[in-house]
Amino acid sequence: MRHFTAHGSAEGLGVSSGGLWVAVGPPGNWPGCDLPQSCPVQTMDPEVSLLLQCPPGGLPKEQVRAELSPAHDRRPLPGGDKAIAAVWESRLQAQPWLFDAPKFRLHSATLVSTDSPGPQLLLRLGLTSYRDFLGTNWASSAAWLRQQGAADWGDKQAYLADPLGVGAVLATTDDFLVFLRRSRQVAEAPGLVDVPGGHPEPQALCPGDSPLHKDLPGDLVVHELFSSVLQEICDERGRDVGSGH
Repeated sequence: MRHFTAHGSAEGLGVSSGGLWVAVGPPGNWPGCDLPQSCPVQTMDPEVSLLLQCPPGGLPKEQVRAELSPAHDRRPLPGGDKAIAAVWESRLQAQPWLFDAPKFRLHSATLVSTDSPGPQLLLRLGLTSYRDFLGTNWASSAAWLRQQGAADWGDKQAYLADPLGVGAVLATTDDFLVFLRRSRQVAEAPGLVDVPGGHPEPQALCPGDSPLHKDLPGDLVVHELFSSVLQEICDERGRDVGSGH
């Protein structure tokens, strides 16, 4: 999946075997964390590659823009999407508590120049679903789908769901970082250590199972990206972010 950062700013985009994510950047920039700027940020996952580096300190919400279009959706799989349905049914048999929901798809992220001071982060977004995520990015055929996407469309991500996710790095006032252990009942990375995170939800802006691109204004989408990561912190930490506890 692709992740957006917390603390009201974004500093980097990367890609891993499970999908694409937005990282917070060098540890020395984390609030309350006094680590050297030279600390590596990719060493925890050798499969991560940097897609985009924002300026030091990240970008505020006012410098992030979202562009929604059907052109940014996943391409239908060669031969149809029956393979996705098969993966989903198999998952449901093993984990019947899973449920599908619409997600934003990150097609691309680019820094663009504007008349205002500093660059603007342009996120080109489509729509996808959690079912499609498990049936493409997390499927055993993911490597083949990347190869086929490059061959058919000149884009190795063309057939992948690539849902946009959110993640937060939390630093305590006494210079510790907060991590969580994932439930063993989740579909992705069960039982592993993680940061608070999840997904911004199209349904938060447009209730229903099938939101349309035209019903998702870019400014409201950006607001959902930033507010959703704070909500994830509240949900997974069990307290309000502003409480300071």
